Amino acid sequence: MTNTFIGVGVLSLLMLSVMCSKHKVNLLKAFHIVLLIDTTYKTNKYRFLLLEIVGVTSTALTFSIVFVFLSSERENNFIWALEN
Repeated sequence: MTNTFIGVGVLSLLMLSVMCSKHKVNLLKAFHIVLLIDTTYKTNKYRFLLLEIVGVTSTALTFSIVFVFLSSERENNFIWALEN
């Protein structure tokens, strides 16, 4: 499990690689064709967006890849989340 804190302007982005075990990395390498990306809109205490990326196996099981809290819906925040 890794936590990365990166400051961006006045607000900050908090990236939580919650499910980044070796098993999850191996799943991602094997099943990288279908990835689902979804956000929840400001439903937490700090009113940040939660971006979740999940993968889908060949037997239609899903596995979490990463969770990212974003300070706003700006395009550069999403680009940062996808590149990191």
